[in-house]
Amino acid sequence: MYGYEPKTPFDIDNRVFQKSSHKFESVLWHRTTHQVHNLNWIREQSAQAIKQTQATQKKAIENKILDERRELKPPFRLGDLVLLYKDYMSTSWSGKLQDKWEGPYIIQNSLGKGTYHIKSIDPNITRIKRVHGNRLKSYTIPNVMWNAENSRNVSSILLDNETNELLQ
Repeated sequence: MYGYEPKTPFDIDNRVFQKSSHKFESVLWHRTTHQVHNLNWIREQSAQAIKQTQATQKKAIENKILDERRELKPPFRLGDLVLLYKDYMSTSWSGKLQDKWEGPYIIQNSLGKGTYHIKSIDPNITRIKRVHGNRLKSYTIPNVMWNAENSRNVSSILLDNETNELLQ
């Protein structure tokens, strides 16, 4: 077929020797030593591959731990104002334009391992939430002073009474 004759496993010449012949023992000895040598070589290669893989895995784990340590924020103290991350908003397509942080909240208690009890600053909400510190970020009250100079003056436009009341 196409200029050469294919060989099948049945075409290979398997010589059969008598067990008592000298040729049988020499072929058996040669084949056994060859297999033992190959087995030792395969074991050495496997040991090297295992050591190399373990080293790369250890390095990857150490890098991951260092990255996580790098991302850790300083712990919050009691009374700190924080915002709570709404993690359900990150997977919601309908809320992609809404604010992903809610609050502000006050740190009520530190439970250890980065977990906190937080309470809303709204006096009507008395529920205390237990959250992990990776869902919190510091909140600072904006330093904005409003006075009469900053008030809106829309006198040139004719507006209805309700809108005028809202603007004043």
